[in-house]
Amino acid sequence: MVALRTARRPALGKMLVRESYIAAPLLFLVVFLSLGGMVKFGPAMPASWALVYLVGFSWFVFTPLRTASLWFKFWPLLLLPAIALISMAWSANPAATFRTGFQFAFSTLLAIRIATAITARQAIWCLFLGTTLGCALSVAAFVLPPLQPAFESNGAFVGIFVQKTVAGVALTLFVLSLCAQGALWGHRILAVLLALTVMPLLAMTHSISAMVLLSCSSLIIFQGVFARWTAGARLSLLLLLVALCGTWLLILWVGEFDIVAFGLDLVGKSTTLTGRTDIWDLGIQVAKDHPVLGVGYAAFWENPAFAVEWGFLHATVDPRLKGFHNAYIEAFATTGLISVILLVFVYYWTMLKAGRWFIESCSVQSAFWLAIIVSALLLSFVDNVLFAEHEFFHIAATLAFVFATVEREKYQWTFRVS
Repeated sequence: MVALRTARRPALGKMLVRESYIAAPLLFLVVFLSLGGMVKFGPAMPASWALVYLVGFSWFVFTPLRTASLWFKFWPLLLLPAIALISMAWSANPAATFRTGFQFAFSTLLAIRIATAITARQAIWCLFLGTTLGCALSVAAFVLPPLQPAFESNGAFVGIFVQKTVAGVALTLFVLSLCAQGALWGHRILAVLLALTVMPLLAMTHSISAMVLLSCSSLIIFQGVFARWTAGARLSLLLLLVALCGTWLLILWVGEFDIVAFGLDLVGKSTTLTGRTDIWDLGIQVAKDHPVLGVGYAAFWENPAFAVEWGFLHATVDPRLKGFHNAYIEAFATTGLISVILLVFVYYWTMLKAGRWFIESCSVQSAFWLAIIVSALLLSFVDNVLFAEHEFFHIAATLAFVFATVEREKYQWTFRVS
């Protein structure tokens, strides 16, 4: 028989309470900004990020020993930012590599610091508030001229966000955090009913990625049921989830099959996944031309040396393109094969840590952060959400890694014969 006893968690220091007052508002602002919630407010966007940097660096400076010790403790999370910055040595555009690599590193360092100053539950609250604000302003975009237009030219709902997929992901995150808040406060059914009212807006975004991510909410909605299961049963559930995700990814990668084309036609998507396959082909070609070190982090797009390549995609797919819409291709093309290995190591290890946390405790928090990291990994195959600066899912995955580590330290597992 397995017995669980709660162990006393080591104190995080006298600064814990005061640091939480720094970390929580910072996380709320970072969530809102990383989802593009300030795009329609012009100069307010860079000014808000400047505030985050000012407060973040001040926090680091005034708590140097604790900050350094935490970064040392969670050093695996710093591997990807490190290789991004190091690639400046061979980058085709050193200035762009340094700027974006620095931003990537800062968001990682700040996420580690935030996750060690607040609890997993408090972080869910911050995410809920950030996405609630985004959704509320998006609805207001229907009637308020300063926030309009609320739709793209193709009729997809975007609200205050820059693009339909971003809007869909933001709405999905709102649903996830709303369901988690309902479970935490004992109003699970009410939260689910409220979440259903968001479904029409979510459908209007025409974002298939968001719809797929929505399935992750089942972990939170049914967490109360899963808590009654044995750890072995929860493990079987996660293995089934992995199998389903693997099947979905396989469908994406073999998109030339007729069954896939049929499915995409049903939901109004092209067989090129809105040009993504063309973008991936270019990324793979760049990776083949620079297989060892890549061209440098963020050094490809808008670089005159590669104007012919990216210029074609800007003209035929989307003039706003600044990435290969796949985290693994992005890593391979920009920083070489070693970064792909590190990306898989860091983020799939994060999923395993979050999965073990869920299997052992089956708390609402563990279900929520497992759903977040699974969502991030699903999106990583169709967008670069894990190897880019100021990306929500990169920040959230970093939080999940730290929370899964810290929360498991609360428990000691012993075996006894009954």
